[in-house]
Amino acid sequence: MKNLSVNKIFTVALFALLLIVSGCRMILRQMKPDFFKGNSAFTAALAVKSKVGFPFKVQQVEINENTFTMKIETPGNSQNIDEYTYIGYFVSDPKPIQLNGNTRTLDRLPFEEIDFTVVPQIVKNALDKTQIEGGKVTKLTFMTYAGNKFGWDVDIQGTRETASARANLKGEIISVNLSQTNCAANYKVLNEAELANAAASIKAQFGENARFEQIAIREKAIDLKVLNSENPKKTDLYSFGISGWRKSPLPPMPANPIFEPFPLVSINLTDALVLALKAKQRLDLPNGQISFISIEQRRAFAKADEIPQLIWTVSVTRGTNSETVSYDTQLNEVSVDKN
Repeated sequence: MKNLSVNKIFTVALFALLLIVSGCRMILRQMKPDFFKGNSAFTAALAVKSKVGFPFKVQQVEINENTFTMKIETPGNSQNIDEYTYIGYFVSDPKPIQLNGNTRTLDRLPFEEIDFTVVPQIVKNALDKTQIEGGKVTKLTFMTYAGNKFGWDVDIQGTRETASARANLKGEIISVNLSQTNCAANYKVLNEAELANAAASIKAQFGENARFEQIAIREKAIDLKVLNSENPKKTDLYSFGISGWRKSPLPPMPANPIFEPFPLVSINLTDALVLALKAKQRLDLPNGQISFISIEQRRAFAKADEIPQLIWTVSVTRGTNSETVSYDTQLNEVSVDKN
């Protein structure tokens, strides 16, 4: 009888303990916010600011669904970086970070210049732009990237594929990366709809006054050499494709004196389709592949008094052989180069 009472007491105590543990877990889950929603990221940032207690600069912020981590320049010592983590109910003590040659030179931004309220909008916009099946943002990273510009990198995991995006300080999506998606595998730039889309995007990106040294249409992208807006003797390299615009990280290159810069209004990008077909017929390569179609304005004999001509050059490959046909502005044949 005595043993039975002890067993009952033990059972009741165990049940009560399970209820307490279960309740604690529920409370902790409730206290662990989703930093991709509402004001949670903003609240976390303010909590870190309060913990630090002094003005500081931010080197990097990493936000997962339930974890918020900020790396900051140690107040009073710009050589050191400390890491703070907020998980919904407290901010950790600073953790010293070991720096290497790359992380030591990363730029930093004053905390007050970062708008954490844009986080939910970045998440929504990134998902809208990438449109992958079952897409879910798994991580946001705030840091400096090429050219010492600050922004947010967004990692997106889908049911079958992954994607990423980049947003500026205002939270606007400035680029996406769809290179790991099924769409990228099937993407072709040489079709009427995509060439028309590219023309509109080029106009929007560079404006009416932009001048181009060369436009090269390839299978999956259009490469553009654009006169640098600050120094017309140099060119910047851009690429347009399924992921939108990409600017080459290389510094501006000297402009080629052989070429005469031309405006976008002087050409119709969709003419590339007509010339692709004409070139295959001219070279008797109906099953050949278009390697590239380049557009340049140049002087045929490189004479100063010669009037430059806008030339389209179509390269068609078959096996290891490559042959080209050139056309003028009126799409008339200028020259043929057969192997």
